[in-house]
Amino acid sequence: RVMFETTVKDAAEHEETVGEYDWGMMEWRDFKRFIEGRGFSKIGAWDPTGERYRRIKNGYEEIIDLIGPKDIYHNPDSDAIFKKGIGEHEVVLYNGHSFYGSLNVLKDCSMYPADTYQIFYWGSCWSYEYYTRQIFECRKIEQDPMGWNLADVVNDTESGWFHNNAEFSRILLTNLFAGVETGGKDGDKYYTWYNIIAAMNKQALDAWSSHGTETHEIM
Repeated sequence: RVMFETTVKDAAEHEETVGEYDWGMMEWRDFKRFIEGRGFSKIGAWDPTGERYRRIKNGYEEIIDLIGPKDIYHNPDSDAIFKKGIGEHEVVLYNGHSFYGSLNVLKDCSMYPADTYQIFYWGSCWSYEYYTRQIFECRKIEQDPMGWNLADVVNDTESGWFHNNAEFSRILLTNLFAGVETGGKDGDKYYTWYNIIAAMNKQALDAWSSHGTETHEIM
């Protein structure tokens, strides 16, 4: 099970509504097109908010719960939504702001499912140190004092750009699903962390070249 969440770009301006052409909305729509093009079908809602998509491939049931900017913007229950999402999913993808430091919701170790390995993708600016530290701190057990056995975290160590969110998420999920479906190897293709991160960083360089941004992401 995967949770994909994206926030609005202009959250810092405190707009009353979410515009259809906000970067967060556009990337949310791009991601929806990606999963629909890969055979995922919408089967209903995710409680308490969002949409649920599902496909069956190679005998595996794959579920994506998609939470968009309109689901959480100005929602007083946004922390509870985020905690519930982490508690119910093996893969959690967040695309949005870094909020200038640690997130209190990540410090609530009770929301992480016990004895469950999880993958977190944090598509935000300069999130490497504080969010990663919080997640691993909550994943510690006596037999694993670093917390590394129950979590892997993929995130950006440089300034992130909203127009890349859907593509990074697509690359990561495509490889994770393919790795599960094939047992990690398909002919001469290996679904390793090295290869996945290399593909994401190539996307960052290609987007940097085409968009002309001042910086590019480094995963």
